[in-house]
Amino acid sequence: MNDLAEHQISVSDPEIVKCPYEAYEKLREEAPVYLDPVTQFYVLTRYEDVRKAFSQPNLYLNDDWVQSIQDEVQIARRKHAHERFTKEGWVPGLSIGMLRPERHAPVRAIFNNAFRPAKIKEYEPFIRETAYRFARQFAEKGSGDLIAEFAMPYPLTVIARLVGIPEDDMDRVKEWTAAWIERFGMMLDDQADDRAVGKEIEFQHYTKKIIDRLRAEPDGSILSEIINMPTPDGRYLDDQELFTHIQADLLVAGSETTTNTMSAGVMLLCRNPEINAMVRSDPDKYLRVFIEEVLRLESPVQGLFRVAAEDIELHGVTIPKGALIQLRYGSANRDPEKFGCPAEFDMTRKANAHVAFGGGPHSCAGAPFARAELYWAFKALFDTIDNVELLPDNDFEYLQSVVHRSLKSLNIRFTKK
Repeated sequence: MNDLAEHQISVSDPEIVKCPYEAYEKLREEAPVYLDPVTQFYVLTRYEDVRKAFSQPNLYLNDDWVQSIQDEVQIARRKHAHERFTKEGWVPGLSIGMLRPERHAPVRAIFNNAFRPAKIKEYEPFIRETAYRFARQFAEKGSGDLIAEFAMPYPLTVIARLVGIPEDDMDRVKEWTAAWIERFGMMLDDQADDRAVGKEIEFQHYTKKIIDRLRAEPDGSILSEIINMPTPDGRYLDDQELFTHIQADLLVAGSETTTNTMSAGVMLLCRNPEINAMVRSDPDKYLRVFIEEVLRLESPVQGLFRVAAEDIELHGVTIPKGALIQLRYGSANRDPEKFGCPAEFDMTRKANAHVAFGGGPHSCAGAPFARAELYWAFKALFDTIDNVELLPDNDFEYLQSVVHRSLKSLNIRFTKK
């Protein structure tokens, strides 16, 4: 299992965060069940193993996996954060991805209803309008940072509308979501982690007013439906649950996937001019296929966690009960046993076979919404700018995270159409 440990392959290594694919290949071939020597969680890298884990939710538990991290530094941070939340705000509930099956199903029913196809269709004109607004503003500049100017503010503006946050507060929303993402990535120092906790407490107090208003005056928005719809067993979500669902499951999950996929997609278009020409020639035919291939090649979430409900025997390795396991989506999506020539951009590849949105009962409830955001983002870009190229000053620096693949900036130049 850990013959590679002497080489210190770790998903937390900054060089692997920047370009993980060579490490993934070694792990898939030599140690498909790998105890990361730095993070001390088990990493599954093969497609079939990840898919099987999705289909066995009572064995690979969605749980409060943070509590499974027994590193002394993380334990001390959790204790300090709990004290701050108790004193200054509210101890957060669990995101939908951390709920065990018996707790997950009732909450998932609410989210499935809120993100039903008819509701997404209702919001699509606003999604389209917002995409074109940001694209046209960006097109006037001739060059700039795609992420700062379009890929980050566009999906945040859309999701903020869903939860009743005015656009004037978008800078604060960016701070709150960035802090949550960085803390979730588990690679901050003590001071930065504490600052992120403070930002989450700020967000709680801000959001409390929105929750109270929508309880008193439902407005038919997606958040209003989540707040005011009972679970199948007749229970309403409380404030602590809602704080986390709004921040993690709506604002972060609803924007980060789009931001990361937009930046990755534009970078791939610049590096693959023949793909760029093909998609531009007939967006109605090729755009959705292109988006799925970007999601596969540059999975915006590189991996999420499970907890072993009992001892698990896999490839001759025993994962002990209670151990933390990361299902590495980014590696599974490049497994040659599933995808021929997995590192190549293939517009004829079967769509949706990837696991960028997870799978099984815990698959991403907002995936159709994210796909709508991505479609209109790229459609707006194709309709407003041309001759896109990467600027030489790009450093291609990624957020230090064991979860997200998040490019910090992407400087491009282009001509306005």
